[in-house]
Amino acid sequence: MPADLRARSRVLAFLVLVQFFYAWAWNSSDVLRPAFRAALNLSLTEVGAGYSTQVVGALVGALAVVRFEHLLGRRHTLALVCAGGGLALLGGTIVTDWPQFLAQRFAVGLFGGAVFPLTIGLIAELFGIGVRGRLASLIDGTYFAAVVVLGFAAGQAGLDGWKAMLWIGGIPPLLFAIAAYWLIPHYPRDIPSATEPPPRGTLSDLFAPAHRRRTLALTVMMGANASGAQAFSGWLTTYLYDVSKLSGPDVGIVVACQFIGSVIGCIGWGWAIDRYGRRTGAIGLFVAALAATVFLLLPSSLLLLGAAAIVFGLAFSAVVSLGPWLAELYPPELRTAATSMFQWGRFISLLAPLATGGVAAHWGLPAAMALSVGAFVLAATIWSRMPETLVRH
Repeated sequence: MPADLRARSRVLAFLVLVQFFYAWAWNSSDVLRPAFRAALNLSLTEVGAGYSTQVVGALVGALAVVRFEHLLGRRHTLALVCAGGGLALLGGTIVTDWPQFLAQRFAVGLFGGAVFPLTIGLIAELFGIGVRGRLASLIDGTYFAAVVVLGFAAGQAGLDGWKAMLWIGGIPPLLFAIAAYWLIPHYPRDIPSATEPPPRGTLSDLFAPAHRRRTLALTVMMGANASGAQAFSGWLTTYLYDVSKLSGPDVGIVVACQFIGSVIGCIGWGWAIDRYGRRTGAIGLFVAALAATVFLLLPSSLLLLGAAAIVFGLAFSAVVSLGPWLAELYPPELRTAATSMFQWGRFISLLAPLATGGVAAHWGLPAAMALSVGAFVLAATIWSRMPETLVRH
């Protein structure tokens, strides 16, 4: 570990930058979707498949990074992920048809899926348990901030400027790959020894008898959390247009309210989970379920819907504690494998659009979005019954 605070601060600043451009690359699938559709002459279904392919890539990346970290060491693996992520995003500038588009989105997800386990693993190793929540909230707050910046930049660039967005997001990670060798501290296991092999934890170890019940419960929790987010946020703009009958600018205001709430909430929840424990975040998901219920019952008032969206964003951002909590629930050699469970939840949530789409077709969009309430309650219930990892002496 670095012996001084300045070294650790440099690592933290580096991770914040990595997270910003990871969020830029990941959300380009949504923010630049109209531009992709126009440039490549894709249907709505074809361009939407890009996100699904990206999620599949993220699961593969989250699973593969566990093995690569043990073979190459965290420093080399992080450099590889940064370089691969930058090249994957830049690959979008030469895509000319749908199969190439899907391949490029898979590559973006592949390297993006490895970012979360690596960054949270580093935070867990470099910083004390009493500050990990706030540091994780900084990382997640950076993610939401990147979405806002990308949205604004893409709006200014217009449909014809989408390639510039890929260049802006793709070049810095290539530089980060070089900087990783200077900034990331050396660990003994970064150079495997033939006489003293480093401790190795694989994904299968998460399902060993000592951990199996916990891992299965967490898998259900991650899936419910991600599916709830898809059921509510995934249909939010459609709901505002089709059900609430808001104008385009008003829809943008309500969506912005949700992200503003999330950024503010990241700060508050980071402090709360370091003060009162990781399971405090379960309260946030219970409140998110209540906020979603209220939102769906409100009349078509911009003020009321915006206020409910802020409350939802504030509450749902409690998930900032998931990273440190997952890492702390397992032995050190399983930290990277454990934090990869976040991507498992994303993969499970791929079924959410199909399920909610079917419900919407038969019973309406409000009923489909209401499924998020049950999903959040299930995730919060499991969370509240799991062990607490913040122990103060």
